[in-house]
Amino acid sequence: MPAIVGIDLGTTFSCVATIGPNGEPEAIANFEGANTTPSVVAYSDDEIYIGETAVQSATPTTNIIHVSSNNCDQFQGKPLVKLTQNGEEKKLDAEEVSAEVLKMMKKIAVKYLNEEVTKAVVTVPANFDQRQRHATVEAAKLAGIEVIRLLNEPTAAAIAYGIHNEGTNNVLVYDLGGGIA
Repeated sequence: MPAIVGIDLGTTFSCVATIGPNGEPEAIANFEGANTTPSVVAYSDDEIYIGETAVQSATPTTNIIHVSSNNCDQFQGKPLVKLTQNGEEKKLDAEEVSAEVLKMMKKIAVKYLNEEVTKAVVTVPANFDQRQRHATVEAAKLAGIEVIRLLNEPTAAAIAYGIHNEGTNNVLVYDLGGGIA
């Protein structure tokens, strides 16, 4: 059975996680060795860069889309950007940009797990409406990922807290957000 991973598709950073060899949840380090990857996509004439390479590839001929600075959450389901690649004008929507970040999360997981990854539980901001949730699922489809479940980020945090705690607990979760101004 293919692995099911957890993905936090964040507006500033994204992360992919799995159950590690010791049975504990763990964030998977990206290709640079960090547990989080910048949610940045850069388009040049002939390349697409994601994450840290997108941040580093900023040139006058590169179109950078930093998900948080474009409030990608608010643009889910709407046109996001126009760019020119190989002399052809393209219009990209937030789903297409988010799909590039999700593809990177998938590549990171595949390398770590050494097996195909086709399914994920994806966290979304608690204030996402139905259109934004649907757009997130569509972005995952574009990335070759079947969304098993969408979880609100605070809900995911509460579940993670409760994994090792038996009995009834009251848990207060603050979602401080990660976007930069």
